[in-house]
Amino acid sequence: MKEAALKLEGIGKRYHRRTSLRGMLTELAGLAEGSDAFWALRGVNLSVARGECLGIVGHNGAGKSTLLKILSRITPPTTGRYRLAGRLGSLIEVGAGFHPELTGRENVYLAGAIHGMPRRELEGKFDAIVDFSGLREFMDMPVKRYSSGMFVRLGFSVSVHTQPDVLLVDEVLAVGDRPFQMRCYQRFRELLKSGCAVVLVSHNLAIISRQCDRVVLFEQGRMTAQGNPGEVLDAYRAQEPERHAAEADATHEHLRIEGLEVLDENGESLKAADTGQPVNVRIIYCAKEPVRNAVFNIVVWDKDGLQVTGFRYDVPGGQSANLPRGLGSINLQIEALNLLPGTYDISARVLDGLSHAVLCSREYIGAVQIRGAQLIHGSCYLPHRWGTIRAGEDR
Repeated sequence: MKEAALKLEGIGKRYHRRTSLRGMLTELAGLAEGSDAFWALRGVNLSVARGECLGIVGHNGAGKSTLLKILSRITPPTTGRYRLAGRLGSLIEVGAGFHPELTGRENVYLAGAIHGMPRRELEGKFDAIVDFSGLREFMDMPVKRYSSGMFVRLGFSVSVHTQPDVLLVDEVLAVGDRPFQMRCYQRFRELLKSGCAVVLVSHNLAIISRQCDRVVLFEQGRMTAQGNPGEVLDAYRAQEPERHAAEADATHEHLRIEGLEVLDENGESLKAADTGQPVNVRIIYCAKEPVRNAVFNIVVWDKDGLQVTGFRYDVPGGQSANLPRGLGSINLQIEALNLLPGTYDISARVLDGLSHAVLCSREYIGAVQIRGAQLIHGSCYLPHRWGTIRAGEDR
């Protein structure tokens, strides 16, 4: 059994909805807890092994953020204790500690010091941090002039180069463009391989499912399940199906996406396909009242939760649809599904053709498995043919 990098014993956190002198004196005297007290966390016993990625899920208010604040030493626990073996890295408040008047270069050294990195170590990693962020030409600019994306990328880059023994991550995996996201996932894999323990909190269940070795479910401040990602996530979804549907959807007053089907050329349901196979994707919707200027959108995600491709009903023709009241569907014909082998998730959305706002959506409503031997890395397959080698030709 691997050594525990992080161990929690009886962790609890109590807050007060309001503060009164009588309540404070009562608690200090040990006579009562106080009528305005509530527990954000209670009785949390948990350990995370070196090289393990632990996922934490739960509805808003379940206690996830409170736990991360305790582990990050932002707030102390009311009860219990925890042991951390080594250096802590935190991707909760990315960019926290940056001074707006200082340059990117100066803030790298400031943030490194806050993370506990000796200056000599930081100097040795400075170029790697800058290259990872992709902001080399902006390092001598005050960060107050950075865009929000640039600001987060620099903070993220410093944090993942502190060589932590435990890394806390809270909903920051979507930062930056696709190349930067790929570097982030690669860095996480390197940290895990080196023995770093990762605690990942996210509402993106696809990322939790694919990145985590084990998942813990929190409900009203208590751990209610832990174990295999698939089993725990199924228990999470089964708790309150209607609540998950509401959280997964951007809901329109009169429009809802009811389902999504992946079909073969004969209209038969398809769970697995070959690279390059033609497929149909059908969105089923229900309109309680007529909806004008609707634009359908399908997004395909890879195993890391990154977008591979997308299809919009108004591209390239620029058209939108007026939907009559009742149940309906629309088909997308993909002439060749040129994805490399693996599992891909599918999301469906309906946008307003004028404002481009999302009217309703169902995230990760469908999936397709692509079969075959994956001979190269990447996400897509481009049909091709090699020519004959001709040696000894003069130019």
